[in-house]
Amino acid sequence: MKAYKALESHNYFTSGCVKHLSAKEFQDGKVVLLGEVNHSQRLGHKPLQVWILCKKDGAVITAHCTCMAGAGEACSHVGACLFAVETGIKMMKSRSCTQKDNMWLPAYVEKVQYKRLKDINFTSSKGKKRRLDSNSFEAGPVKERAHVPPLSEQERTKLYGSIQDAGIVLSIFSVLPGYDGHFQNPVPMHDARLRNLYSEEMLAHDLDVLVKKANDVMPSIIISEEIVKAVEALTGQQSSSSNWFLYRAGRVTASVMKRVCHTSIDNPSISLLKLICYPEKQSLKTPAITWGVKNEPRAFRAYQTSEAEKHDMFKCSKSGLHLSTRYPFVGATPDGLVCCACCGKGVVELKCPFSLREVDVTEMATAGSCLETVNGVVQLRRQHGYFYQVQTQMAVCDVQWCDFVVWTPNLLHVERIQKDRHFCEEILAAGRKFFIHAILPELFSTYFTRQHAGPVVNSPSDVYCFCRGPETGKMVACDNASCHYKWFHFSCVALKRAPKTTLWFCPECKGPKG
Repeated sequence: MKAYKALESHNYFTSGCVKHLSAKEFQDGKVVLLGEVNHSQRLGHKPLQVWILCKKDGAVITAHCTCMAGAGEACSHVGACLFAVETGIKMMKSRSCTQKDNMWLPAYVEKVQYKRLKDINFTSSKGKKRRLDSNSFEAGPVKERAHVPPLSEQERTKLYGSIQDAGIVLSIFSVLPGYDGHFQNPVPMHDARLRNLYSEEMLAHDLDVLVKKANDVMPSIIISEEIVKAVEALTGQQSSSSNWFLYRAGRVTASVMKRVCHTSIDNPSISLLKLICYPEKQSLKTPAITWGVKNEPRAFRAYQTSEAEKHDMFKCSKSGLHLSTRYPFVGATPDGLVCCACCGKGVVELKCPFSLREVDVTEMATAGSCLETVNGVVQLRRQHGYFYQVQTQMAVCDVQWCDFVVWTPNLLHVERIQKDRHFCEEILAAGRKFFIHAILPELFSTYFTRQHAGPVVNSPSDVYCFCRGPETGKMVACDNASCHYKWFHFSCVALKRAPKTTLWFCPECKGPKG
């Protein structure tokens, strides 16, 4: 009785976790007490088994419990059983509990039931223990609750109106007609995930059938304005967010637009298809990429400082992934969204070239660079992939200009590039054709990657994860029984170690919050 008072013993007992108490007396005067105690947070699990060896006067000799701390002979579950025995003895010594107006003994709780707030006992565990420890079981009658009449309809309307006028939005307003104007229905995000188009039934079909299905499916791929806003908000952390990979997978992104326009439709680049359809598997950490990621914040601040002096009410904010209502097969992630009173809205794309980090802008405009000199002016090469990238960004984000920025520790080059409508129409038409003839067949059945992977992954039972790859390295299972993919590579779901949570759900089963 000395150790358990410092533990959670009384909380287990007063919460109704103790059951099936029994005792057996031996000839030498010792008594064995047996009992079961429910887990506090896992009522569905098998109860813990407790036994206590004690003397007839109540002195505990030893005890044991099947919990992790039970071998120490003084765990909370042992204490809970002792509390139950102590209370039972007190009740036996007093007159029959049925004769009392206020007798109280916590009933065993087998299942937590839903209750109305008015029926829930909010007495603290400390208060319940104080009541148990009281010397007398002859407590007076229960104090009568003051009768509070319910609100009339007029009073309720006045109350809700006062709350609404104060600018407070209560959750209950979402289900009250006339007060639900501040609430919006959840945006259905499932249709924006193109990898949901995969079907094992399509594995047996040839390319002609898959392309025909792609043409049939194309009109049903619709992106609403609500989805555009929701995805941009969800992916603000860009590559640090699993949602960023989830919603760009299967889309022609701005950074690969030139490669899409110049690859063969009949024999598309497999590396390009993998980059588009399984972007989480293609992450690289080259010195150039590491340099760019490390210095992008410096470039962003330098651009903000430089342009704020030139424009009225200049604002620049980070951007997530942008989808398009007009071009649902395309996605773009500019480095920032720009707005000012003099020029309106635009985007900014930052480049921090590792190989040119120690040269000036004149030396940078060489044959091996993205820049060139035209009529004495340094500008982005119109044949370079970056030009395709910024034009795609402007088309997707529906803006008329992009600030193309090249940053090194020694210089800051800013070029305002205007939207070329004719060029955008050409590259987007090429992107749409590639989407129908190459990307969708790959999304339907991993058609192209299976052709190059050999017979090992021809069976649907041999492929896993978003990437539809074989079992390799560390993998984690989704706890959703109806998960489409079941098992995932750690790298594909941005995991470095096994999840510590009891249940783990993949990004598609978990879905966006809110």
